[in-house]
Amino acid sequence: MERTLLPGSSGSIERLLLVCPAFAVRDFSLSFLNFIARRPPAQLTVVVHESAAATVRSWLAGLEATIIEAPDDASLSMWAQDAFLVTESGLLVKPETYGDVQDQVIADILGLPTVTAPLQFQGGNVLAGDDFVLVGADCARKSGAGFCDAFRRHIDSRREIHVLGSRVPIPLQSERTGILDGVKWREIRYYKSLKGTEQPIFHLDLFVTLLGGRRLLVGDPALAATLLGHDPYPHALQEAFDDTAEQLRDLGFEVTRNPLPLVYMDEPEERLRTWYFASSNNALVSGKTVWLPKFGYAGWATLAATDEANSQIWTELGFNVVYIDGCRALAENLGGIHCLAKCLERS
Repeated sequence: MERTLLPGSSGSIERLLLVCPAFAVRDFSLSFLNFIARRPPAQLTVVVHESAAATVRSWLAGLEATIIEAPDDASLSMWAQDAFLVTESGLLVKPETYGDVQDQVIADILGLPTVTAPLQFQGGNVLAGDDFVLVGADCARKSGAGFCDAFRRHIDSRREIHVLGSRVPIPLQSERTGILDGVKWREIRYYKSLKGTEQPIFHLDLFVTLLGGRRLLVGDPALAATLLGHDPYPHALQEAFDDTAEQLRDLGFEVTRNPLPLVYMDEPEERLRTWYFASSNNALVSGKTVWLPKFGYAGWATLAATDEANSQIWTELGFNVVYIDGCRALAENLGGIHCLAKCLERS
């Protein structure tokens, strides 16, 4: 049977999925509330652990939403994007294995037609354009030989498939010690970069954004550094991001570079600093409107400069911009707006 994926940017979003595990309702309530307040005008389906259902119902008071309660022992991740892929017919396609991602049961809980493909993937590493699909090289590597043939057979038989990975070696996560304000601290670089990875960030949707047609945004740490008034950091993987953009241009894509700041989160009690990317690429597109993460507020107010620059790029490309406030907590956990909300239907 022929299958084709729901496009990732073309058309208006009609139905969105949120997943609210009990820990996320407790620890990421501001992120969810900000998104719900300014979300696309789409019908919401929300999966929530039973113990957190009352809180989530209060968040959704007065809204058109379907709430599905899951047992508290159900393995749920807050990253709704990753659990499965959605075809244009509404069929949900799950990967054969998830690794350590805690979203094994989400597709089954929804009660929608579901199949399993004999591949390893996560939704944030598969971007479906109008006539193409970009797949992170780490998916292909983990799935083994014949990945593209299996992808055509089980997931999308219509689109051209491009497996995207950096030709520049990616360092593994590393830790070093140094002195900060006269005190010994630890510092983590290349956060969550695991052995064998071929991507500068582990999911494509954290540095590549679909704009419709063959237009793409690709994150640029050096551009962000210039806007923020400092030299590019040597651990920002600039060469890998530049190589990704070059590959996409060689494939015939129209690539615009956008600021992708490398910043850090501090844990003073642990004397630990962890570097991460505050990704505006991890955005949600519906029609000619984009819902864009906002990072420039208390503690990192300087990021208002990159917020504004990213907004200006989208505006010049013909989009209306809606900011979602308070997204640093998502980025610190290697996620964002696109990770948080899964499109189930587009018009």
